[in-house]
Amino acid sequence: MTADTFFCLEKYDSCCFTGHRVLPKSEEDRNILRDKLRSTIAQLAKEGIYRFYTGGARGFDSIAAMAGQIPASGGRVR
Repeated sequence: MTADTFFCLEKYDSCCFTGHRVLPKSEEDRNILRDKLRSTIAQLAKEGIYRFYTGGARGFDSIAAMAGQIPASGGRVR
């Protein structure tokens, strides 16, 4: 199996999150963002995406990790 073949197999079951370090100031807006992330993760899981990765920076990366309970270094959801 070549690296190109491996990549093609992996890209259909994985999702990466990254975003801005500066988040909305209001708690209400952060909760809306968190809810949208949770529903997006749930929908992707229904579609067969079971690996979710996120960076470790403060801001969106951290919220994405918490929304899906994804370890900051990346993780696997089943």
